Amino acid sequence: YDMRSQAGRDQYDAAVAKALKTNRGGDGIDSATLIGKVGGTKTQLRASLSRLIDSGAATKSGVTRTTRYRAAG
Repeated sequence: YDMRSQAGRDQYDAAVAKALKTNRGGDGIDSATLIGKVGGTKTQLRASLSRLIDSGAATKSGVTRTTRYRAAG
């Protein structure tokens, strides 16, 4: 993913959102598992998740090691 361009960030965000949606019904998914599914760095994933949460497409629960992410809705 070309994270320097808006199109690349949009593609990465879409991949993260898709990974979250495939985990529906569970207790959420941690960041290490997400990186394993979509690639990227921790910083790239954090930025993507922040954008998804701000847009209402994802939710976050827990803190530090217990943080889990889910698709909204």
